[in-house]
Amino acid sequence: MATSQQKSKVARIRLIAGETAEAFADIIGKSISTLRSLESGRLKLSEQTASEISGATGVSFTWLMSGENSDPICSGRKPVPLFTTDKYIAHRAKKRSPASRWGLGVHGKLDAFFLADPVQQIISSICRAEEEGNGDIALYHLEKFAADLSKLFPSPKNKERLHQLLVELGDSISVSGETMIDDGADDDIPEPKPQKKQPSRKSKRPA
Repeated sequence: MATSQQKSKVARIRLIAGETAEAFADIIGKSISTLRSLESGRLKLSEQTASEISGATGVSFTWLMSGENSDPICSGRKPVPLFTTDKYIAHRAKKRSPASRWGLGVHGKLDAFFLADPVQQIISSICRAEEEGNGDIALYHLEKFAADLSKLFPSPKNKERLHQLLVELGDSISVSGETMIDDGADDDIPEPKPQKKQPSRKSKRPA
């Protein structure tokens, strides 16, 4: 008898993570059909898949490969605190953090560089929404996102550091700004014609 979606290990992990099926399938590197099969119990969880899920979510590999589906979900190695939404978010954030990839501190010199790309995406999305007549809707979602983020992480007391980061962010966007430019935007602009070299007009003096 196939395990129900509510009780399968993979389904329970996704429920705690709070991800959509599409997003979770992408996170663990599987197709949506494979994820559905894992959640329904039609597909047995292999060691390779369990390792990939463990690395992507922070769930204990041992828990994935042993025990009953109803056992409490563990994170990391047993015995440790249980797997929670906060632990999942922290694990995903650590994997995406530039500090973890480059060995930098929280206020490393490349902070602004890594911020530049998402800021460019925000600007591009707002511009696209404005072109489609939905600029006010895009700004509404951006303001809501900013307000929620401010509640989680209030403005730093170090105003000088904040100012420095904003300056570095502006420089980073300026340097990488060519990614936002349509390569074909200037295709119809004619190239300037080279000027013909004029013959020299030196006055002839008698020898």
